[in-house]
Amino acid sequence: MRLSDLLTIDLRERVERLRGRGIELTEGWPRAWQSSVREWVGTRWFLSFAANFSNTRKFVAIASSSLGRHGRYLPHWPQLLDLALQSIARTSQTLLVAPGSTFATASREYAQQAAVPWLDLHWSRHTTLASWLMACLDELESDVTYDLRDRILVSPPIEENSAATNTPLQDRLAIGLADHVLALSVRPRGKIEQLISQRLGDSRFPLGSLFIALPAAESPPETPGTLTARTAGASKHSPQFRSRQRRESKHRDSPHLDWLERGAVGWYVSPKLLQDRLPFTHCRHETMQPVQQLVSPAPPWWNDPSDGSAWPWLTHCTRGQAGPQPHESDNAYRRRLWTEGRLPDSHPLYTLNQICESRKLIGNGRLTRNSQPGVSFSAVPLVALLSRRQFRSHLGRWDWEPYGLLVHRAALQAAGARPVIYGDNSTFAGLPESEQPYFQSSGKPTTDHAIGQWAAEQEWRWLGDLDLRKLPHQAVCLFVPSQREAQQLSRHCPWPVLAIKVG
Repeated sequence: MRLSDLLTIDLRERVERLRGRGIELTEGWPRAWQSSVREWVGTRWFLSFAANFSNTRKFVAIASSSLGRHGRYLPHWPQLLDLALQSIARTSQTLLVAPGSTFATASREYAQQAAVPWLDLHWSRHTTLASWLMACLDELESDVTYDLRDRILVSPPIEENSAATNTPLQDRLAIGLADHVLALSVRPRGKIEQLISQRLGDSRFPLGSLFIALPAAESPPETPGTLTARTAGASKHSPQFRSRQRRESKHRDSPHLDWLERGAVGWYVSPKLLQDRLPFTHCRHETMQPVQQLVSPAPPWWNDPSDGSAWPWLTHCTRGQAGPQPHESDNAYRRRLWTEGRLPDSHPLYTLNQICESRKLIGNGRLTRNSQPGVSFSAVPLVALLSRRQFRSHLGRWDWEPYGLLVHRAALQAAGARPVIYGDNSTFAGLPESEQPYFQSSGKPTTDHAIGQWAAEQEWRWLGDLDLRKLPHQAVCLFVPSQREAQQLSRHCPWPVLAIKVG
């Protein structure tokens, strides 16, 4: 359907008034590869500020496969994203953001912070072109402050290409519309790899317009973050290429070499920038005279399950902080990642070290139904608790980690901790408001316990943040799974550290 076939006299006048405000409605994407875009996303119209359609304005899309929860599969993604934005700024291009893609929210927020030009793609939920156009015109005419300088409105498809619908629309739009694409992380045989291979195989797209961030192991010593117009085909006889080819023969799942052969541009990042840090690989300088706390194995009687009734401790296990800290917003978390250049170390040992430094356990509002922050403990003997831990694949973590604190039950109870009240919805409804923060669903019965699955945890709860300095010093001790970690942690904390062997 052509634009002239849809516009009535009234609609023509309304569109002309918009053009007087610098707004343009185009049939198809105004680039030389318009026919390719039509195959990728169907026949669509685009509405935006006229300057956004100029051939002098170049768009860059940042593509990536999913990185797992909080980006744990690529811990250095903030560095890569920062280098990508630096490249966009140096070349005076514009970041093209497709909401819903892997780096959409973070890249837009970082671009705003760094004053890098960016532009959003907004596609419609309208089912027909006519209803979409009428809605756009109504909104633009009723709200003169509605600015299309930072967005492009994308119509519903007039004709859908069914062959392209097996990949996410947001990725097809970003990779298909952009003048240049920076691929930061691509999972073999994933959707992003499929789109990248499709773009490389289409001669209508500009040559050398797709940049691939190569793994550090494949990277020669280049300037960090430099987009280098050197493909594998340009240096097939070089020692670096032959070495890379040998490595590639050992890792058939890596598509990078094939992409370079087909015209992609290697984006080499210095391995020094992406070097992983291991927890506590260095000790404090000897001149600091750290206080060495007691380090010892767990008492033998802890392994005796018959003494569970006499267990005097409450256990709090720590986890790696893979996302925002308590009381930290998502935006503040992303800004912190950008500043630090990588994901924070998410090992439970680091969390335990932070507790030692702050002398405090921060309450979590997700524990209670009324979002009252609290700290959770278990009355189950430690060895028994850790022996039955399981990996929860839907959460991407273990339910209990062999790192944490033991607090003497009598001391914590005297300070105000209480066992939770297990039950169902009717139990919760019958509790007074003061008791409701201590409620916990008992869960479904387990196969080897008559009680519910959550009741088996024997949880105790402290409401709010727990200041460990207000407890008797002898009422707190720490545990880790190895003697080496216990010795390292003992330099950072005021309490004894125990090494617990986990079977």
